[in-house]
Amino acid sequence: MSSKTSKLLTTDYANQAVTEKIKVSNKVLLACKRHLNDLKRSENDDFPYIFDEKLAYRPIEFIEKFCKPSKGSFKRLDLQPWQHFIIGSLYGWVHKQTRARRFKEGLIFVGRKNGKSTMVSGLANYGCSKDGEKGADVFLLANSMKQARVVFDECKKMIQSSPFLSKHFRPLRDVIHFDRAFSKIEPQASDSEKLDGLNTHLAIFDEIHEYKEYKLINVIKNSTGARQQPLFKRFLKHQ
Repeated sequence: MSSKTSKLLTTDYANQAVTEKIKVSNKVLLACKRHLNDLKRSENDDFPYIFDEKLAYRPIEFIEKFCKPSKGSFKRLDLQPWQHFIIGSLYGWVHKQTRARRFKEGLIFVGRKNGKSTMVSGLANYGCSKDGEKGADVFLLANSMKQARVVFDECKKMIQSSPFLSKHFRPLRDVIHFDRAFSKIEPQASDSEKLDGLNTHLAIFDEIHEYKEYKLINVIKNSTGARQQPLFKRFLKHQ
């Protein structure tokens, strides 16, 4: 975790999974096979999507360069190959003509003590500041405000510990502002009375298996009408 990776590992991870050099679940294996198959399909004119490695690597580079974990003695975060695959898949596949993201949703299972909150916090900071969207509203959602604030507080700690990020972000008690783009990061609970009227660019649903109802997801999905390429990430804790 001492230095950033020098290249994108999304396709490398997929190749290792398919050739059984690493052990993965059946669903991850299918996702890896799809990635490799679609790389071949993207060479044909009738396939509308392309994998842009520069776009895939941008959030990874941002996180590794600026988002220091709040726990431990690490100088910076070195994302693992499986994290490259998740992030690269979501951000790298784009439409050939419009350059809009192919995938609007990601359902992600992460085991305990695997750095989920750190990775998610880095993605939230990236989505608020570097994702090419003016007024990017990033919402961190959970079944309770206490849980939603776990990631939110990690976002703040990352900003406060980074000389670069602290110059550009303005963290307050209940919201983080990125004034240059009129963007913000805000925690929300599923029972919040402030859900109506949101204009979501990035929504991160944490511990979704603990949700008592799924009204929150529908409300957030309906709040993206004005966005060019909204993104939803749903995280579940895998035992």
